[in-house]
Amino acid sequence: MDRTRPILPFLSEPGAGSQIERIGPTCLDVRARTENLWTGLGGGGWGWIWMTLCFVALWQILAFTLGGEPVALEGRWANQIEMALLAAFFALPLLIPVWVWRKHLPVRFNRRTREVSMELRGKVYTVPWDELAGRRRDLTGFTFPGVVLHDKLLQIEFPDGKGGTLTMLINGQDHSRGAQIPNSPEALWSYISVYMEQGPEALPLLVPRGEDYVKPSELFFVTNPFPILTARNPLWWPLQLFVGFPLLCLFIVTFVPTSLVHYWLYTSIPRQPLPEAMFDPENDDPSVLTGNSRPPGRTSLDQHQLLRGGVNRKGILFYRNRAEVEAALDRHLAGRAQVGRPGR
Repeated sequence: MDRTRPILPFLSEPGAGSQIERIGPTCLDVRARTENLWTGLGGGGWGWIWMTLCFVALWQILAFTLGGEPVALEGRWANQIEMALLAAFFALPLLIPVWVWRKHLPVRFNRRTREVSMELRGKVYTVPWDELAGRRRDLTGFTFPGVVLHDKLLQIEFPDGKGGTLTMLINGQDHSRGAQIPNSPEALWSYISVYMEQGPEALPLLVPRGEDYVKPSELFFVTNPFPILTARNPLWWPLQLFVGFPLLCLFIVTFVPTSLVHYWLYTSIPRQPLPEAMFDPENDDPSVLTGNSRPPGRTSLDQHQLLRGGVNRKGILFYRNRAEVEAALDRHLAGRAQVGRPGR
């Protein structure tokens, strides 16, 4: 079932999450549906890396169990070659997120020029903001394995220059159901409308979730399993100690290598330069025209600092590059040190 209906702005409380790539002084960059699906910690790219590594580890465990010795020992190269070929075949879908990270640019809402732009196959399509209509699109159905599909999407359309239109879809429902924040295509369209009409300072707080990656220096902070006995009722402590703790350790064993590979891939693959037609000198660093146009990204520590008020209340999305992010965090830590001195 596919239903589409118009959205009236400002009738819903604004809210957004990981769809927002960057909040600039004059431009709001929003990830389209495909990029939002494959990007971020726990996204499609991260998940496929996790499955590939788990497959390789499981293959080695089975070989050790059935053969009585590790596959890598005693020159059993045939098994190793077979394992490598199967792992490579299983990892082929990783070309999808790599291509997405390299080629996909966000939809840009420019409040200075009051235009909305997107890039597709090397061509930039632009529509005036005052002529753009937001539509809610509900897709309901079943996938091949029997999983129920129920997507709530924000749909916007661009003229293709040939009398027709190009449709761009953006994830409208981005958060878990238990999150106490606005979460719908209407909320996202209201969020975009607030930015375009009132500016970035009028935006509500971003949802504290949606890390793009985990830096190697943050792995201990993210995976620290202690304390173990956190339940208020002591009756739950045996369950936490003998069930929860071993499962958490198993998760850490798979999480750490997956996050390291994901971090290396995501930060090593540059995104294509920003087209000159989408460039705004008041919003962008000139380097995005010739080099990597991807913004710094949100790390787990950034999210933690955001929750504790350590950076700008919109998070690090206001900063153009990683150096500006680190400088902001250093200023915050220096300010806290000054406040903590005796006599202050």
